[in-house]
Amino acid sequence: MSPTVAQNEVLPMPTRKPAVADPVEVVAAGAGADKVPMSVSALTGAPDAGAPIVASDSKITTDVKSAIASEGLASDSSIAVSTIDGVVALSGSVRSQSAIDQVKDVAAKVKDVKGVDTSGLILASL
Repeated sequence: MSPTVAQNEVLPMPTRKPAVADPVEVVAAGAGADKVPMSVSALTGAPDAGAPIVASDSKITTDVKSAIASEGLASDSSIAVSTIDGVVALSGSVRSQSAIDQVKDVAAKVKDVKGVDTSGLILASL
């Protein structure tokens, strides 16, 4: 039997603690599906403290450009850098095959680079 309520009587709302969601796995789909899943809180979206952190493609691009410049490889060349899913693509013109090899080695040593594509580099005509 339900309690009797007088007209216009205000009843207190029952109090409940908010539900706390369990952590969920977030897995990239498509080209980046091979990345390690990262646990996140379903409520906050914040990464768990122990989850691996993968550098963004823009960060990798910036780091590769800096590494190429610090090696002095950009002075004689016109090299563009782009990154997709950790794979660095180099394009532009360089003076020699050894310069292509050297810039590839420099880019490959940058943290979080998964691969380097030099098919966009051409030898500059003298």
